[in-house]
Amino acid sequence: MTTARPRIRKVAAPPEPEQEYDIVPEHPAVPEGWVVGQLLNVRATGSGYNVTLMPEEYDPRYPERAMVFTNYGQCQDFVSKWYARIWHDPRA
Repeated sequence: MTTARPRIRKVAAPPEPEQEYDIVPEHPAVPEGWVVGQLLNVRATGSGYNVTLMPEEYDPRYPERAMVFTNYGQCQDFVSKWYARIWHDPRA
């Protein structure tokens, strides 16, 4: 005759305290007046990438006229989405 081992009871782990994460936006905010599809001027700098509308160059006196990216992947993703054709018409 074999004796069964005593059954182990699983106890729910206490809930972990909620951690506060700094939520970093995927992209900086698009300046007012920019229209999707307009030509962009992308310049590489030592600390990142500056994106402005085509005839303009980045001017540190007017940072609200530009978007600054510190990550090349995020900059490329933004530019790709900026020029992507998005059709809202279901027939297209």
